[in-house]
Amino acid sequence: MVMMIVLLLEKASYVAGWRDANGLTPLHKAAYLNKTINLIVIKLIFNYCPQSVEVCDSFGKSILHHLVNRILDLSEGTDFLHQTYMDGLKNHQDHDGNTALHLSTLHSDFIMTYMLTYTFEGNLTLQNNDGLSPSSLLEQKHMSKV
Repeated sequence: MVMMIVLLLEKASYVAGWRDANGLTPLHKAAYLNKTINLIVIKLIFNYCPQSVEVCDSFGKSILHHLVNRILDLSEGTDFLHQTYMDGLKNHQDHDGNTALHLSTLHSDFIMTYMLTYTFEGNLTLQNNDGLSPSSLLEQKHMSKV
């Protein structure tokens, strides 16, 4: 499968930024591949079409939003987030005002929350459209378990 993707990207890398009828690009769809190869495919797409990192879905979600609950390994995820093309997405807010850090907190994705907070230095105080920040969401989750 990876070789087929490389062949397609070599022939027409620009299609990596095209949205389908649901507003998803091949990059966004790659996030939902098997968790053992999703980052490999995403890196391939970035290598052939680096501008695809800037394309959001029809809800304003970036590739980081789509990777919530999709990264298995802390080390591999950390290496991925250290790519220079990811810097601009660190605090990117979707149409609801949520960053990937908001979503990882809401969905109890502890690996992504850790990476976005400590490795990527995501903003814990940035509020979404409901006035909630990732830190306030963490507090709510903690208080609901007490």
